[in-house]
This record gives sequence, C-alpha cells and structure tokens, in this order.
Amino acid sequence: MSAPLVFIYGADDYSVQNCAKARFESWRLEAGDDAEIEIVDGAATAASEAARSLGQVREALATLPFFGGEKLVWWKGVVFMDDRHRAATKDVMESLAQWVGDLESFSWQGVRLLISAGKVDKRRGYFKKLKSIAESEGFDGWSIDDRNWRERAEAFLRKELDSRRIRIGAEALTVAVDSVGPDPRGLAQEAEKLALFVGSREQATVEDVEAIVTHNKQARAFAMSDALGDRDARRTMELLDQELWSVKNDSSKSEIGLLYGLIYKMRAMLLAKALVGSGLLRPGGRYPEFQKALKSIPKEKMPDDKRFDPTAMSPFVLFRAVAQCGRYQESELMEAMRILLDTNRRMVSSGQDPGGALKHAALCILNRS
Repeated sequence: MSAPLVFIYGADDYSVQNCAKARFESWRLEAGDDAEIEIVDGAATAASEAARSLGQVREALATLPFFGGEKLVWWKGVVFMDDRHRAATKDVMESLAQWVGDLESFSWQGVRLLISAGKVDKRRGYFKKLKSIAESEGFDGWSIDDRNWRERAEAFLRKELDSRRIRIGAEALTVAVDSVGPDPRGLAQEAEKLALFVGSREQATVEDVEAIVTHNKQARAFAMSDALGDRDARRTMELLDQELWSVKNDSSKSEIGLLYGLIYKMRAMLLAKALVGSGLLRPGGRYPEFQKALKSIPKEKMPDDKRFDPTAMSPFVLFRAVAQCGRYQESELMEAMRILLDTNRRMVSSGQDPGGALKHAALCILNRS
C-alpha cells in the first residue's frame, strides 16, 4: 500500500493539480467502493477562511469512516503555505505548524491524507516537518530567468502533442514555446488548441502555430526586445507602446522591468558579437544545431565570471542575438548600453516620464549613425 500521508506542492499549479489528481484516483482504486471520500477546499482569501479550512481537515482526520472502510482525505489547493499570501497571518501559521507537529504521532490506521498546495515558504518549520514525515513531491515551476526553461518547455509541449498524436517540427516547436513562455498550463492549453486546429493532418507547422497560439505577456515583452535586435523601428515602437499600456493595468509589470529587458538584449548582442568575431559561433542555421555548437565551446575559452560568460545565459536568447548582432556595429552596441544605463539613472532619480524615456532610448538605439 502507498504512503498514508502525501504532500504535493509548488508554484507550478498545473503539475501539482495533475499529480495530486492522479495520486488520489489511485488511492480510490486501491481502497475500493467501501472507501469514504472527503475533499477539503484549501483556497482562502482571508485568515478566517484559512482557519476554517484547517479546522475541517482536523475534523476529517478525527472522524472515522461510518462503514468500516478506508477514509481518504484530500486537502486540495492550499494557498496559505506561502507567507506572502494575505491569509497567512501569524495565528494561521502557528496553528498550521502545531497541526503538522501532531501529524507525526497520528495513527494512520484506515486513514490517508493527501495535501496539495501552491507556493510554500521552504524556510518554515512546518514545511521541513511535512517533508520529513510525508511522501513529498515539489513542482517549483519555470521562470524566464531559468537557463534551461526553454528545453523543459519544449519537452513538455512535445509530450502534450504526442499524447494527442500530433507531430511538430523543431522550428514550429520553438515558435510555440517562444509565444507561450514558461507556463505549463498555458502550453497544455495551446497543445489542445493546436490539435483541434490541425485536425487530421497530424503535423503542426509554423503557420499553424502563428495562426492559433496565443502570445502571453512574457512572450510579448520578448518580442519587443527581439524587434529591437532586428533593428525594426516600426515594430519596436508598436510593441513598446503595447507594453507601456499594459503596465497601467498589470501590477506585475513596470517600466523599469521593460528597461532591464532591453539592457539584457543589448548585452546578449554584445557577447554574441564577440563569439561570432572569434569564430566560436556562426549566425544562420536552426536552433538545434546552434545548441550543439554552443555545448561544444571549451569552458576554458569562457570567462570565470558568469556575468560575462555568454554560455551562462538563456541559449535561445543567445541564438537570436547571434542571428541579429550583424545588424549593429560593436560601437553601436556599446553606445546602446550607455544610452540604456543613462536612461536607468534618469528613470530612477528624476521625475521624467518613464514611458517617454524608454521611447527616446529605443529611438536613439535604432537610429543609424
């Protein structure tokens, strides 16, 4: 029989939900028709709701099944194990820690508990205790800053399409992942849309991806930097206008964040210029071939400081930078960095309109001397 206490958690709510659902279903099959099922909602927007949810789990474990079978309890979608959540007050956290401590001496005879949760504070004692007494699995999700997020996303999307008997080429796969970004749930949804759109053809093309796949906010920000790399003034300014508009309605975005994206792009192009000039990489070709060439670069040829090591950045960002760096002279790229760093100082220390400062910087970079 599987472990009676299972803890599945992480920022990747799609993977957490799927894994927890599969585990609970396997429990139901093992326990048979006599099992008593109880699912407790772990969603909470206030401390009172979190306390009520915790109380319901306590009660569920304390109440024996009526007909003598196993009791299966799922505390589903717990959101307040992250200190930043509004329901994670001091009292709630103390109650949670006390309850987790009690679980260590709990008699699991005829009872199983599955806990599925979102983000957790891994520094907390309750988390360390749960990890030590439960069968645990974490899904931390992907970040745009993770060096290998694109490889993981491509593997995930290909698996989702394979399960629907849809093939996809390397270029179409790259375009799809570039559009969606590091979002497993979004990739799964786009895989479903692609499968319906492709129908009986069984092969998803670049044209299919461009026609049906939705561009999320991270992808749109990447597109703006990419347009700057292409030295496409019209497209750069159009996308910058869209991003500045979205800043007003999305608290997770800011003008300074857009600026840092442009700085990262220009820095990547400077490093790409050096790699191409030294003959270590060549522009042209497809992404899979580029990845092989990048991995073949001897480590001793790269700087010890990761900040100046181009192989430490996202491979796809570097791939695009290598393809684009020929559109700028090295002196122009260095001047672009100076412009952006000066813009950073002015946005932080003066009352200048940040949107206007960003537009002025972009135009200065795009203008050919």
